[in-house]
Amino acid sequence: MTLAFLLVILFSFNRQFIVKILELFRPAPVISEIRDENVIKTKYNYWRWRIFTGMYIGYIFYYFTRKSYTCIMPILIRDLGLTKSDLGILGSILALTYGLSKFLSGILADRSNPRVFMAFGLVLTGVFNILFGSSSSVLWFGVFWGLNGWFQGWGWPPCAKLLTHWYSQKERGTWWGMWNSSHNVGGAIIPIVVGLCAQMFGWRYGMYIPGILCIAIGFFLLY
Repeated sequence: MTLAFLLVILFSFNRQFIVKILELFRPAPVISEIRDENVIKTKYNYWRWRIFTGMYIGYIFYYFTRKSYTCIMPILIRDLGLTKSDLGILGSILALTYGLSKFLSGILADRSNPRVFMAFGLVLTGVFNILFGSSSSVLWFGVFWGLNGWFQGWGWPPCAKLLTHWYSQKERGTWWGMWNSSHNVGGAIIPIVVGLCAQMFGWRYGMYIPGILCIAIGFFLLY
């Protein structure tokens, strides 16, 4: 069933559709320079806080789909009979795809709209968490967790780009430090969310719920 679902998605991607998707990633067009100092001051402060809020909340939820698997590992051994070696392989797959993506996506993010780039990655991490939760074999776990790792790499580069564009050198450490706490917030909340979902509904919902939340927050980032 999962394979059939993937094949339907694959064959639905025609050339025109792919071109339209790529157009979404183009940097925002240059607009006329604002001359009014009062307007500049108002809009500058407004957008700095709005952009920071988006980056902060968005990266919290990137941790939701990155750490969800860690919280259900003991249940996978009990319910599906996975070995510790299987779990270790899945963890290594994520680390490898995430690390490779973080390098390559940095190059892509420099040439893309950071808002769309970060949002698109978050939505897809949610999708692959849901697909992971609907699977039962090590093979498909590896495929979906590897793809999740790839799109996890789409979270950091847009934030680095925005932090250097919107915050000056003399204040960048303060803003960067505040933003960096999003890692800790996401890492602290997700074990509670996954634990409650797994306890009440089963381990699959420990993947479904973070995935659904991340898809919703991805659309929030687009806004």
